[in-house]
Amino acid sequence: MATITVNGNECESGCWIDGHWGQYGPIRQIEITDQLLETEFMDQLCMLTAEFVPENSHSAYPKVDMDDVENIFDVSDRAEEALNAATPDDFSWGWHDGEYFLWSQETWEEE
Repeated sequence: MATITVNGNECESGCWIDGHWGQYGPIRQIEITDQLLETEFMDQLCMLTAEFVPENSHSAYPKVDMDDVENIFDVSDRAEEALNAATPDDFSWGWHDGEYFLWSQETWEEE
C-alpha cells in the first residue's frame, strides 16, 4: 500500500468501500468525496432524490427506488471525476467487482 495526498488529506491506496455496502456503495462514495474534497455532492443528491432520508428513519441512507438510481449514479460519476482530478496522475479511484478502490495505474492494469 502507498500513501498519497488528495486535497491535503493522506489516503492509503487499497479498498475504500467494501462490497457489503451493496446498493448504498455509490452513496458512501459520494460521502467520501465530500469529506476529502469539501464538496457538496451529497447535497446535490438530496435535491435530486424523492425521499432521500425519511424524517422518521434511523438510517442515514435513503430508501432507494428505481427512479432515483440514475440520479445516484450520475452524482457518483461526477464525484469520482472530482476525486480523480484531485489525485496524483499515477493513482486513480474506481469501482472493481462491486468495491471501490484507490489504486496505482500499475494495479489497475494488473486487474
